[in-house]
Amino acid sequence: MKKIYVLFVLLGIILVFSSCNKENTEIPDVSESASGTSMSEEEGGTAAAGNTAALADNSIHIQGDVVEAAAYNLEIPDGFEVKSSEDSLLLENKKGTIQFNIMDKTDVASDFESYVQKTYDSAVASGMAEGEIEDAVIKNRSMKRFAMSMTQDGEQLDSYVYFARANSRVIMITLTSKDGGLEAVSAADAFVAQIDF
Repeated sequence: MKKIYVLFVLLGIILVFSSCNKENTEIPDVSESASGTSMSEEEGGTAAAGNTAALADNSIHIQGDVVEAAAYNLEIPDGFEVKSSEDSLLLENKKGTIQFNIMDKTDVASDFESYVQKTYDSAVASGMAEGEIEDAVIKNRSMKRFAMSMTQDGEQLDSYVYFARANSRVIMITLTSKDGGLEAVSAADAFVAQIDF
């Protein structure tokens, strides 16, 4: 359990370094996807529009098993519990082998592509990044993704880090597993697919 928290602390350090450049605080226009189709057209335009009206900032509201934020809704997966909802949403399974973290990075990610690259470069510099930044499409939403890994006290900690844009907000999602809690990237993608942007 403590090892997973250590990975999150290390990830937090990476994020602090990657968010130091705040010269341009303008939010990028994210209404256009790479294909030129608006995000609402690309995703059917349902839940995302409702979230914007209800929550205009990066606050998180939990009612029963439903989490609502400005950019997303999420039904808490079976077997998971909320560990934190202060600055970001942190869920953990009851076995203590998987953590699911959703963070609104809009305030520090004025340039989406640059933010993703800086975060990845920080992970590379720390020796935790594996592979390259990949393009991923999950539930018709274009995202960026990369993997991280480390060993601590003989336990393997693996993470998949995702970046998405929704409702003019930048969302960073991490899934961290201990000793093979997530067997493949497809399992991590399935977790991310539960988020209703």
